[in-house]
Amino acid sequence: MAETQRVAISTGAAGGIGRAMTEVLLQAGIQVACVDHDREALEALAADARERGKATELLPGAVAARLRPALSYPPPSPIVVGSAYC
Repeated sequence: MAETQRVAISTGAAGGIGRAMTEVLLQAGIQVACVDHDREALEALAADARERGKATELLPGAVAARLRPALSYPPPSPIVVGSAYC
C-alpha cells in the first residue's frame, strides 16, 4: 500500500508559537496548510520552506474564514494545530 501524505493545518502559522509548530511539522515531513492574517509573514514562511524542499499551502486571512475549506483535505484527517488568537 502506498504511503499517504500527512497534512496539517496550522493557524497563526507565521509567527510565535504557530511558526515554531509549523517548523516542527515541516521537519517531520508533513505538508502544512498555513493560516495567518499576516500575508507577508506567510509568504516569508513559504519561501523558507521551499528553500528546504518542504511543501506548504498558504491560506491568508481570518482563521474562521479559511479553516472550513482546509478541513476538506482527503483522508487521513488533517492534523490541526491551533495557535492563532481571535
